[in-house]
Amino acid sequence: MTTNVTVFGLDSTQWTAVGAIASVAYTVAFIVSLVFIYRQLRHMRVSTMATAFSKALDILQNEDRRNDRRIVFALEPVPLQQWTEEQKRAGERVIHSYDQVGTMIRARMFDKELIVDSWGNSLRRAKPLLMPLVEEYRVQWSANEIWDGFKWLCDEAEKFQKKKSPTRRLTE
Repeated sequence: MTTNVTVFGLDSTQWTAVGAIASVAYTVAFIVSLVFIYRQLRHMRVSTMATAFSKALDILQNEDRRNDRRIVFALEPVPLQQWTEEQKRAGERVIHSYDQVGTMIRARMFDKELIVDSWGNSLRRAKPLLMPLVEEYRVQWSANEIWDGFKWLCDEAEKFQKKKSPTRRLTE
């Protein structure tokens, strides 16, 4: 035989109902808090990506790096063996800047399309000019990973160009 005990004017059946309502309320509050947490994480991710992309722009748009790229592109008809030490240093700086950005992209700091779409031509032009310099250092230092972000980014720019429709108009 069960006796119905009353506490604060409610019997055990009513307290069970109160407990069920409280559980539902806590569950709803928990789900709502998960939604807010997800939105905050998404906002943080977008903010982090914007900051990283801004840093990449600083690296690539730096006037000294832009001048280094001009120097390298002017060397197109000149074999690497005939480059001066200053020209090689300009090439190293170009490689290093693209390597930094490639490393950032590979770390998923921002989407590669942001770079390969805007700097794709520069990357595709730089690759045949600067890969011999990269290879020279890899042999010299016995390290195949030297500036692998540069090569990867150049390869991605080539893939990106192949994906783009050849019939796409520049006016679009």
